[in-house]
Amino acid sequence: FSLLSLLTVAAETPSDVEVRIIDEQVEDIPWEEPADLVGITCMTAAAPRAYWIAARYRERGVPVVLGGVHPTLFPEEALEHADAIVVGDAEGIWPEVLADARSGRLRDRYRAAAPPDLKGMKPLPRHLLAGDRYSTVQSVQATRGCPHGCNFCTVAAFHDRVHRRRPVHEVAQEIAGLPGRFFVFVDDNLPADREYARELFEALVPLKKRWITQATLSMADDAAFVRLAAEAGCIGVFVGLETFSSENLDGAGKACNRVEKYREWVRR
Repeated sequence: FSLLSLLTVAAETPSDVEVRIIDEQVEDIPWEEPADLVGITCMTAAAPRAYWIAARYRERGVPVVLGGVHPTLFPEEALEHADAIVVGDAEGIWPEVLADARSGRLRDRYRAAAPPDLKGMKPLPRHLLAGDRYSTVQSVQATRGCPHGCNFCTVAAFHDRVHRRRPVHEVAQEIAGLPGRFFVFVDDNLPADREYARELFEALVPLKKRWITQATLSMADDAAFVRLAAEAGCIGVFVGLETFSSENLDGAGKACNRVEKYREWVRR
C-alpha cells in the first residue's frame, strides 16, 4: 500500500527530470550514486529512519524534501531534519518544488492552495518499481480519505474527514489496462460512499479482475452490497475491529463498528 505515494510524486515530476524510486523494504539505498534532490515520504513509525537518511544526504550537500503523513501532521519537527517539507497531497505543488530546487530558491514549506481534483490524474509510472520483488505493483486508488472521525486514525487528521472520489469511468479504464487479473485498491475506506461504490463495482463486473481493499466492517450490513462487491472481483477486505467493548469504541469515536453485529458481519 505504501508505494502509491511515491508513484504519485513520480507522476507529478516533469518528463525532463530523471526519477529513481528506492524502497528500503526490498533494496538498499545506493549511497554513492549522485543525486540533485532527495525526496522522502514517511509515516510516524518510520520518521526516525527518514530523518537519519536525510541527515546523511544533507551532509553531502544534497537537499532533502520530506513529505507524507508524519511531516504533514508534525511540520515543525520535520523541518528540523530537511531543507523543505511538503504538507498534504503532492499533486499541484511538486512541480513547483522542483522548479525552486533547480533555481536554488527552495522554500522551507510547500502546500497546495486546495486539495487536488482527483479527475484526470496522471498515469502512474509503475515501471519505476522493482516489480519482481513484490507480490504485486498493481495498486489503484479510487477514493481518498474517510468520513469517519475515529480519534486514533491519521487518515481522518490528514484529510480532515473528507472523502474524495475519482470519476468511476477513469478508475475502470485504469484497471482495465492493468496486466494480469489481480490488483489492490489502496483506498482507506473504498465503500464509504455506497452510491459511488455501487457504480464502481458495476463497472468492474465485466472486467473479471480480482482485488482486495480496506473498509469498515459495517459494509457487511447490506448483503446485496457485499454480493455486488464479490461479483465485481472482491476476494478480501482488510477491516479493523479494534475492540469488543462498545464503551471503548464510543471513546475512540468509531461509531460505525457495532460489537453486537461482529459475528453476523464477519460471517457474511
